[in-house]
Amino acid sequence: MHVRVKKDILKEKLKKVTKFCENGIQEQGLLKADFEKFQIFSRDSKTFIIVPVNAEIKKDGFVYLDGKRLLSIIKELRYDDLEIFVENDKLFLKGDKGKSKINVELSIKSTEAIVSEFPEINDFDLVEIKSAVISDIFRKTKDIPDIEDPRIVFGGIFLEFKNDLLVGVATDGKKMVIVQKFVNDFLKGNKVIVPIEFVKTVLKDLKKTNSLRVGFKEDMLYFIIDEYIAITKLIKGKFPDYEAVIPKAYSYGFQVNRDDLTSVIRESLSISEKYIIFSIKQDTIDIIAETSDVGKLVDIIDIEPIGQIKEEKICLNGEYLLDILGGIDSEKVNIFYISPEAPIKILIPDDNHYLSLLMPIKI
Repeated sequence: MHVRVKKDILKEKLKKVTKFCENGIQEQGLLKADFEKFQIFSRDSKTFIIVPVNAEIKKDGFVYLDGKRLLSIIKELRYDDLEIFVENDKLFLKGDKGKSKINVELSIKSTEAIVSEFPEINDFDLVEIKSAVISDIFRKTKDIPDIEDPRIVFGGIFLEFKNDLLVGVATDGKKMVIVQKFVNDFLKGNKVIVPIEFVKTVLKDLKKTNSLRVGFKEDMLYFIIDEYIAITKLIKGKFPDYEAVIPKAYSYGFQVNRDDLTSVIRESLSISEKYIIFSIKQDTIDIIAETSDVGKLVDIIDIEPIGQIKEEKICLNGEYLLDILGGIDSEKVNIFYISPEAPIKILIPDDNHYLSLLMPIKI
């Protein structure tokens, strides 16, 4: 392998690769050149990434090495143009600027890495969809899954195409968020669970682009985001029937300012590590946090009734409520309740395609 490449271009591409596979790294930094393109391949236990690099290719080939180490070296080089080539089982970096020259010799792990382990693009039926559709689903659900739960299906976001809508659902058995978006028939007839680690990694890039193509086949989900390719193994297992746990009717409800509610919950968690009490009154909520060793906090928020108000006390996990509110960007939220034993329902005003539930805690 022999390529000539701009240092800043290679540095940015290596940053993307190392960020993408920073958790549970198995392989990182497979450089591959053929007569058409120069690419960086990387993978961990669940994820594959392929990043193209603009470069002049002088000789094809590939080499496997420590991507983080290569990045740390390249960042410190003062040369704009680099030559990278393999010779006698060593990787060489060469740069020059006038009479100044540098020659870096690096050990490599193998020149026989198996590129075929990476799924081929042609194996997938690609569908172009608006990145904002997937981004909105991922953003509103990303804080809900629990990767430490032994029930592995709770460690990802469930996606299905239903009634002309792409439905995204996340739950850990205690809280749940459902988001629906109009989209083409991507995933029609299929149901998948996307690992939350993959969701959080691609989310930032999804927010910055309009270009997204998606493919699905067997146990793989395939994203082409602008110029790079991200692939994840899907979680295997049966996702719970999310519609069955939604109560059919709610008797009482109110609207509240989301920022005010978020601030008060955070205040309350400085007293109680998890639990808060909603003491609901006709036009206010007393939010109470109390522990025997720290003390007691009571903060009052104005509310606007939606239909009837029943004065009630409901104990909730404040951290879980923050997880839900963190995915909502509207000024107000609507909260509905039945009793201290039934889940509260949180809706976004004027949005019929969002719903979240939070189980109460028995006092």
